[in-house]
Amino acid sequence: MREDLGTKFIGMLLALLESFNAIGRFWKEAVFLCGSIVYLNHPALAQEYPASTIRLVVPYSAGGPIDLVARGLAERMSEHLRQSVVVENKPGADEIIASSAVARAPKDGYTLMVVTEQALVLNKFLHKKLPYDPERDFIPVSRLTEGHTVLVVPADSKIKSVGEFVRAAKQDPGGISYAWSGVNRIPMGAFTQMTGISVNYVGYKGGMAAIVQDLLGGRVDATLAAQVAVAQHINSGRIRALAVSGKARSVTLPHVPTFAEAGYPDYSAAFYIGLVAPAGTPSVIVEKLATVCRSIIQEPAFVQKFLVPSGLEPIADGPTGFAAFLRIDRASAEKRVQAAGMKPE
Repeated sequence: MREDLGTKFIGMLLALLESFNAIGRFWKEAVFLCGSIVYLNHPALAQEYPASTIRLVVPYSAGGPIDLVARGLAERMSEHLRQSVVVENKPGADEIIASSAVARAPKDGYTLMVVTEQALVLNKFLHKKLPYDPERDFIPVSRLTEGHTVLVVPADSKIKSVGEFVRAAKQDPGGISYAWSGVNRIPMGAFTQMTGISVNYVGYKGGMAAIVQDLLGGRVDATLAAQVAVAQHINSGRIRALAVSGKARSVTLPHVPTFAEAGYPDYSAAFYIGLVAPAGTPSVIVEKLATVCRSIIQEPAFVQKFLVPSGLEPIADGPTGFAAFLRIDRASAEKRVQAAGMKPE
């Protein structure tokens, strides 16, 4: 009996010692974790950052408007941060290639991505399966700029205003061919829903360049395009602009009325360019990057050189403002995709 009690006592003592060891390990791990969190959000980390080259990923080919903004940003960031910022182009697949690469990158502030609504909002409703999570894999740094699109028709079109466009579409439902590529079908979907008209959507795989060529040749009737894609043809008289989105007229197209002036004040066809980092990037680094971006985007010289030619406007939201904007944008995204008759593929 005594031997049994002794054995039990020894067993209980060993179990108690083991539990103490486990608790010790737990507290060691907890202290280490807390220390890591404190360090990663300590002001000293922001002072030390960046200590090496920053990679700025662009989901489009070199030479396009988004790439030009990114390169201008990288140049000025290098000067502000006193460290090299190198642009890396990863085009293709609706920004998915670049997004998935950045989502898997180290969360240390040395990999950033210039991004649009395509990757952060729309892809979720346009693709059945994504190799990244738009909401969980990135942390917003700054909504850098906002751009507006312009509704255009061939120069010899009988349609000379937005009102005539709507009347023509109502008189002949589906008779107007609307050229689209990527996501520029979505803003027309919103306009058809608002006005009760229908158009014949003609999809292009060659991007906006192919659409513009067919518009110049009169092979399609209309499209909504970023100003940079059509401004020179509008100013030369080879394409007619009916209206531009935005609250005010464009600096590059001052003779083109806004949709509000044309009688549709609630219509918006804006797009934006933002900057994100992999989720988990220390907040002090994110804030430092946002502050630098705000300073750059508000520089008159930067605006004139990199934004105005592409019909872009400076925004420079910080992480909180950009996150709030994304919540609103995501809330309406699915309905906008459905209004355009688009389905996940």
